[in-house]
Amino acid sequence: MGGGGDPEAAVPPADSPLAPFLRALGAGTTVVEVVPFESIASDPGAAPVQFLGAESRAWLRAEALELAPWPQQPESFLRPRVQLLDGTGDPAIRDGLADAVVAAGGVITVIGNADAFGVEATQFAYHREELVNDPITNSIAIELGVDMALIELGESGADVVDITVTVGLDQAAR
Repeated sequence: MGGGGDPEAAVPPADSPLAPFLRALGAGTTVVEVVPFESIASDPGAAPVQFLGAESRAWLRAEALELAPWPQQPESFLRPRVQLLDGTGDPAIRDGLADAVVAAGGVITVIGNADAFGVEATQFAYHREELVNDPITNSIAIELGVDMALIELGESGADVVDITVTVGLDQAAR
């Protein structure tokens, strides 16, 4: 990219394949990370096949949650809307479960305090009957370690939540 002393000669045209990279570099610090694929070779002379193993998927999930920790719910796929309430008096316990709820497939739409503190066991209430056997909804309960025998169908309320999780003191050990 010579051009003598003319700095304009060092800049590629806007339609150059390098232009997006140079714009990104010019915008400030850029971090490029490569997904840690795992590879296997079926034959010693064959090129290895790249795949996402368990470790790679865990890394990718952690990176995605760091970039977008509270994903927005797309219209085409309804994730259960979760009301996450503190029933312990220690909001750090409730807040510590937020990532687990999101990772299990929930979207936190309401976060706050329960009617009272001192809740011993975490309570999990569905607000729509069709979610009782929903795999995503159940995965949230399982991820939080909720005793499945204690899950109940709660009252149908305002259409802003599908599930209410009232965090109990049993979550303090997590």
